[in-house]
Amino acid sequence: FSSRHGNSIQNSLLASSFISSSFVSFPSGRIKILTLTDKGRKELGINTSKSDRHGGAEHRYWCKLLAGHLKKQGYDVTEEAHLGGGKAVDILAVKNGKRIAFEIETGKSDVLRNIKKCYKAGLDRIVIVATSAKTKNNLSKIVQADHKLKLLSAQEIIDGDSLYKPQL
Repeated sequence: FSSRHGNSIQNSLLASSFISSSFVSFPSGRIKILTLTDKGRKELGINTSKSDRHGGAEHRYWCKLLAGHLKKQGYDVTEEAHLGGGKAVDILAVKNGKRIAFEIETGKSDVLRNIKKCYKAGLDRIVIVATSAKTKNNLSKIVQADHKLKLLSAQEIIDGDSLYKPQL
């Protein structure tokens, strides 16, 4: 197969609505994420329907990337960790008995509600991870960091410049 043939197949699947595409932007460029649609799942005989509760493709991408990053740092990581009462946090990282919640924010959810549920759950630290500089800027207007709460962009974590390494 050639890249031209692969692109032709991709374009055909997109045109037939078997897949959808979205992009994740970085300062150095962007990547395309392809997602199977309900029509594509039906065609393949996959009965599970996509749940928007866990966010879109960009949200899932950053959750997986951050979870892998935290595991490499020695944290026990649970994605979509249940907090009780039907509530969950995107990522719960535990190390040395301290529990840190990571909420991935694309700018499409109620960040204040997410912060409140983490405080109510009694977690040791809460990190709001904005998926873009624009989202971080918008969130910085409503999120007040304190001794328990930190706002970072996903890019800062990936670059390691401002990686949240809690001294617990």
